[in-house]
Amino acid sequence: MILITHDLGIVVEICTRVAVIYSGQIIEMGTIEDVYAKTNNHPYTEGLFKCIPNLETESARLTPIRGNMANPEELPVGCKFCDRCDYRLDICAETEPDFYTNGSHRIKCHLYKDKWGK
Repeated sequence: MILITHDLGIVVEICTRVAVIYSGQIIEMGTIEDVYAKTNNHPYTEGLFKCIPNLETESARLTPIRGNMANPEELPVGCKFCDRCDYRLDICAETEPDFYTNGSHRIKCHLYKDKWGK
């Protein structure tokens, strides 16, 4: 079964593997444990987790991902998330990243090149 949703809570209840998509591309995938460990995530996935309300802490606002998604007809040359990324490197605007793999966890982000390699 393929489940398409923005509800990250339902994903953890139903799925065993997850793929995070940004701008029509898979940017992170792995087991639920890989992605939901929240220790090594694509910056977009990290932003999604920060948008989830914490029921144990009172807060006036959620933490949104800054900026807006790019126009699908005018996508950036490099990483599609680079204009919104807090960890952006110079290479992000110029070169689309490869997938970097650690076991069953794969992330399409230049930050993981030296960390995980291919």
